Amino acid sequence: VPTVDVVAITTVGDGFSAPLYSTSNVLSLLGLVGCTDGIPVASGFSVSSLSTGWTVANSILTGIDDYLTSSSCLNQSTDIFLQPSPFDAVELIIYTLKYSQRPVDILVLGPFTNIAAAITRDRSIVSKIGTLYVSGGQFKSISDYPTLIPNPSLGTYPYLVKPSGTSSNVFLANCTNQAESAIYWWDNSAAQLMVQMQNNNTNGFCTTLQNVQSLYILSADSDQLFGQGLIDFQNTLPNTQGLSNYTICTQANEDTFLTEFLTKISSNNLYSCETAYKNRFDIKLQSCLATYGYN
Repeated sequence: VPTVDVVAITTVGDGFSAPLYSTSNVLSLLGLVGCTDGIPVASGFSVSSLSTGWTVANSILTGIDDYLTSSSCLNQSTDIFLQPSPFDAVELIIYTLKYSQRPVDILVLGPFTNIAAAITRDRSIVSKIGTLYVSGGQFKSISDYPTLIPNPSLGTYPYLVKPSGTSSNVFLANCTNQAESAIYWWDNSAAQLMVQMQNNNTNGFCTTLQNVQSLYILSADSDQLFGQGLIDFQNTLPNTQGLSNYTICTQANEDTFLTEFLTKISSNNLYSCETAYKNRFDIKLQSCLATYGYN
């Protein structure tokens, strides 16, 4: 997408991918599409900041970690010499925001661990964050909840099996013989929504947007712990504090989405990959720090 400049990608190891694989998979995928050196990829936290020691069961990770190279999945050859950024994920987020001349949008396709750690370490970067684009969770009226206290007996994280009502992500669908009709395009639609909103496209796949003020909580719903938004606080104002502004997509056209997304993903125009390695922000910053130090 020519209007989007991808300045960095960071990974975590506390989601559905083990720490050693999450970064190498992203590097390998970029290499396979001809974007070997244009975008820095940094390794992030490998343990959840909520409950140390919690990990997703290996029985789930097995197919996810090696889907690129497995003979039963994509069976791709990868370049073992591809290198991550010289900075870790939290450092790269902080430096990218700190030295940016303008606000930076962040597309969140996994746990918020790296972003939370970066903000905790340096709260001055908050003013440099433009918009956070998120896939996941839902927004419901506060009246729909009998209590706002999560029920530990409902949430089963860390997951031992694939939670009910979910689909394998697109990259695994072919490997698990999943029907196309059963695929949920979670991350892909979040990326496409970001492009639509950044370009003020009124004819995009999201046909209805709604602006709400909301609290965002962790809530046990079904057999999962979801991040969910609480809305409809009219009757509790002004006593409710900490409300934030959200724009949510409440209605979408699937045919329009697939046309937009598949057209872009099959294009050979990789605009964000045109940056030469030596001109990447993290490489130039590393050289600067080596010359002048951290002061």
